[in-house]
Amino acid sequence: MSYVSIFLVQQFVGVNIIQGQHDIPGQSVQQNNDSPSIYTQPPRRSVLLIILTENQLNAYSVSDKAAQALPFGEVFNVSALRSTLQLPLLEWRDVKHLPSLSVAKPTTGDLEQIGCWSTSKNTDQHPWSSERMLHHLHLDAAYTRVPLTTRTNPKNPGDDFVILPELLPYIFPTGLVKINEKVFKVSKANISSPPDQHLACFDLLYYTSSTRKQFEWEQVWSPMWRFVGRHVQFTDRLQSLAKEYIARALNCDSTDDMPPVSVTWTNLYRLPDALF
Repeated sequence: MSYVSIFLVQQFVGVNIIQGQHDIPGQSVQQNNDSPSIYTQPPRRSVLLIILTENQLNAYSVSDKAAQALPFGEVFNVSALRSTLQLPLLEWRDVKHLPSLSVAKPTTGDLEQIGCWSTSKNTDQHPWSSERMLHHLHLDAAYTRVPLTTRTNPKNPGDDFVILPELLPYIFPTGLVKINEKVFKVSKANISSPPDQHLACFDLLYYTSSTRKQFEWEQVWSPMWRFVGRHVQFTDRLQSLAKEYIARALNCDSTDDMPPVSVTWTNLYRLPDALF
């Protein structure tokens, strides 16, 4: 279960007033009566929204049978990202006809067989769960575990992390390295499809790094952020929707009346370390 807390920060010269509100606040920050009398003009108010979540926000509710998939391009501006990175980025809906956004198990129609890689650690008996996305894509996947040599610590079978450059020999379009690993998880139709040679498919690429350093994304030099992440923008529609909600939360008549706003998002589990 995730929840959001919003802190409003009113900024003066040398003075910060913080008022915590849970859910959507219905009142504005009060002015500081102790601020020096040197201020002859009311200070311009700016607002800092700190969004705290317990867990990653899911694209659908686990308990909602009518839930739908949330395409990447509905949240992030793929066209702008293509232009900036100068790469032909594609979504599933660009290359495959999908009858709906449903993530329920298909009751009709043939499922396409596909062989994928699994980055789950060698001590795990199953790949990372992605059943609902497979339902949405009408795919039936079998999984082969990535070689131990792709891990940040190849001698540790419990290592979660894989090194992206070490995966390249197994997914590059030409000169593919022959693998000795066997399929460790057959598909629902009991088919042992080896990793597809035309479409590189992974169950999860969260625990990845460009070097043998784990949690690389915490470093300022992380290439994931420097070369890709910082160029990912929200769609115009989502930005407009966010402004409407913030204006409503701040009791503004319209988005034009909103004060300058900046936003940061952190995980509750990491907040104590960040504060103390």
